[in-house]
Amino acid sequence: MKNKVRWFVSMVSVVGLLVFSSCSNSSNPTSSYGSGSGGSSGGGSGSGGNPSPGTVDMIYTSFTPSNLTVAKGSIVTWKNQDGITHTTTSDAGDWDLSVPSGTSKTVTFSTAGTFKYHCSIHSYMTGTIVVQ
Repeated sequence: MKNKVRWFVSMVSVVGLLVFSSCSNSSNPTSSYGSGSGGSSGGGSGSGGNPSPGTVDMIYTSFTPSNLTVAKGSIVTWKNQDGITHTTTSDAGDWDLSVPSGTSKTVTFSTAGTFKYHCSIHSYMTGTIVVQ
């Protein structure tokens, strides 16, 4: 019986590692993407985990802040601080970026407007960028 339990625990561990490793790919840790209607600007995260203007943190499977207002021509940085991969995906199809754990991606917003986005992996993660 002990051997069966050990075998089962070993298999669960192997499967867990395989699933976790397939969720992250850090071969391209940071990339920029721009579109005619989308864009962003940003800095890094401030101390204490508070995002800097132009930065959206992906943490605890949420976008923080979920609503961000930036100036036209700004670069918004999505910084993934979760242990799992997320995406920043425009609801209108302007951008779709995978953001593996521990990496960041940017979008430059060159046009004024309201840009709604989500994580295509975790549909309950939503946010809005307002460009003025």
